[in-house]
Amino acid sequence: MNARATSFSTRQDLARFAKCVTDGGSVTHCLSVGDNGVGAWGDNVWDPSGPPICALPSGVAVHNRQVRVTLSIGSGRPFNCICRDIAPEGVIDLNPAALLAAGLTVDQDINDPNAQWAWADPEPEIV
Repeated sequence: MNARATSFSTRQDLARFAKCVTDGGSVTHCLSVGDNGVGAWGDNVWDPSGPPICALPSGVAVHNRQVRVTLSIGSGRPFNCICRDIAPEGVIDLNPAALLAAGLTVDQDINDPNAQWAWADPEPEIV
């Protein structure tokens, strides 16, 4: 699928969220300013030494599902990440570990309008 790839939960993103909360903003408002490092299902999504993590739009996001991503920036080599958060429509968000997997720097703000993603694992069986 085509998507715009962006970064999330970088140190700058965490700092913007913390400053917003410290300045009296609500958590909901501050999540529009930065990121708190916690995914939609309660997962830690900020750690650059952890697994590459991505966020997908709510209509397609599946917790812990493997995603294969190719960016038009960085190394250009495909890499896998784990879906552990929700992104805006038309976006795939990449955490610091996913940025490293893409051949980018851990705190790089990205905006790649030519990203591609697909499920890396078979569709889960419905029982």
